[in-house]
Parts: sequence; structure tokens; C-alpha cells
Amino acid sequence: MSSIVDLNKIFILTPEKATPEIAAECMEYIMTGKATDAQIAAFLLSLRFNKFDLDSKYIAACAKIMRSKAVIVDTGDYADKIVDIVGTGGDGHDTYNVSTTAGLIAAAAGCYVTKHGNVAASSKSGAANILESAGVKIRNIKPDMIKGMIENNNYCFLFAQTYHPAMRFVGPVRKQLVVSTIFNYLGPLTNPCQTKRMVVGVHSTYLGQIIAEALMYSGVERGWVICGDEGLDEISPECDTHVWEIENGSITKKMISPEDFGVERAPLNSDIMRGGDADHNAKILKQLFNNEKKDALLDWVLMNASALCYIAGVGSSLKECMKIARDAVESGKAKAVLENLIKETQ
Repeated sequence: MSSIVDLNKIFILTPEKATPEIAAECMEYIMTGKATDAQIAAFLLSLRFNKFDLDSKYIAACAKIMRSKAVIVDTGDYADKIVDIVGTGGDGHDTYNVSTTAGLIAAAAGCYVTKHGNVAASSKSGAANILESAGVKIRNIKPDMIKGMIENNNYCFLFAQTYHPAMRFVGPVRKQLVVSTIFNYLGPLTNPCQTKRMVVGVHSTYLGQIIAEALMYSGVERGWVICGDEGLDEISPECDTHVWEIENGSITKKMISPEDFGVERAPLNSDIMRGGDADHNAKILKQLFNNEKKDALLDWVLMNASALCYIAGVGSSLKECMKIARDAVESGKAKAVLENLIKETQ
């Protein structure tokens, strides 16, 4: 194995000789604490400047190394059934925690959801933040609890900081860099449960095909990569949404609209859709699950939950999945999933 100094020279001085395999070697040094901060920064910036961070094979190669250093969770008989819904973030819209809420609803609708998330990076409230404010003690969830949580409640949360201890070698460098890096795209590809069915939101359409390919290379068998036409890493409540569908080892591009779910379009920039801090969003979450909010925000969350239900095979059409998801909220099942999650983590 070459030294990281020699490997970095390839990316910096002769990038035409670089390969995903060489990137994986660099990642091995980084994720085992054998690279200095300067060497990590050189690697990440050289990937960006040469646009290797936008190459699906490089993303998949780096994700493979990151997964190998994670705390992997055995989900037993659920391995082929579990799903996740997550966004890359960075869309700048500062909206409510749609995918986190959608995951809870999907669990209530019959999906087995292994939600992989973290604290906020670019927004005011990440998945971990809203769940903690809602009363979930996410840091108490240990690997040996996951299978039981899926069995008992159809839902578990995997706090990224717990399951990716090797990220401690990268975190300080990422905070000091003023640009996004390949790590911005690795989160959705590194679920510790090695989820094979996913809905992944991206902030720009140029990422759609790239992330779909990276997911497929990483073992995802059925999934959607989504991007609202206004540059939103969720299914849009207002515009059409770009979808890259992974199925049977191939990727198909299509468009969907709110009408496909049987709902009217609603403006994204309205106060109803806007998110706040974790406490504010947790209050909205409970209002939704208490059936105190039946507005455009609920429809928006249900659209995204429906997509996950569709990928999981809970329903055969988006409208059917929309009805199942709405029933999960109105019946109180979604509220029960959240309440059980709170109890399980005390």
C-alpha cells in the first residue's frame, strides 16, 4: 500500500492517473486516523477541484470504506425489507423536517424504517435535533436495540455520531474548509443497517443521476433519488419533481407532480412550510400527529411518506400510498410510533 503522501501527489500533480481505487486507499488512511489534517484537506480539495467528488464511482468507493469503519447493525430477517428516507441537505430553503416526519409516518403505515441521521449541518434543525426536542433520547439507542425496535415499532433511529466513530478524524477538517466535499454525499450511502431500499433527496438536478448510480453501486436495489424543480431535496409541494428510479439494476428518469398524489399544489415559500429551530419543529410534529394541523404542510409530508411506502412495496401506486399514509396519521398510528420511540429510549 502506497503512503498517503504518494497517493495525494497523484490527485494533485497527475489527476489523470487517479482512480476510485486510489481514492479508497486514501480513505482507508483517513478513516483509521493515519492521515494528518493537512493530508485530509489536500485529498478532499483535490477531489473537489478535479470534480471526482461528482463521480459516482468515486463516491461509491469512498462510501464503501466509510461503511467498513462503521458500527454495522444486523437486522436479521428484516435486511431486505428495511427502508430509509434522507436528503443531502444544502438546498437553502430552510424548510420543516419533512423527511424525518415522513419516516415516522411510513413506519406507522407498515414500512420498516431505519432512519440514519445527524444534527443540523446547514439548517436550523436536523433529524437528530427534532427527535431530541420531541423527547427521543437518540444517544441511548445502542446497536443491540435496533432489531427489537424494528420488530416492536417498525422504526429505529441511528444517530450518525454513534455509528460512525471514524468520522472524528474528519470532522475538524470539514469544519475548517469553506467548501462542500465528497462527505456531503456519503451520509445517504452509509446507513449502518446497509439499507437496500431508499428515498434520497438531492439539492440540485445535476446530482440526481450521480447519486442514483452511487446508490446502485453501493447495493441499493430499489430506490428514488428526488429533486424538486425549484432545487429542493424533497418531493416538491409546488413544482414538479425529478425522479431517478433505481429498479432491477437500472436507472430510469421521470417526473412526478402533486397531482400524482391526489393533492393540490401549495407554495413552498409560505409560512406554513417554513421550518424553525428544533423546538419549533418538534411542536409542529406533535400537532401533525395529534391531527391538529390538516393543511398544506401535512399534504407535503404525506407525499414524501407515500414515496417511501411505494419504494417499500406497501402500496402499488402513489395515490394508494397517499391514502395509507394519511390513514396512518388520522388513526393515531403515527402518534403511537413516536410515543413508543420516546418510551424505548428513556
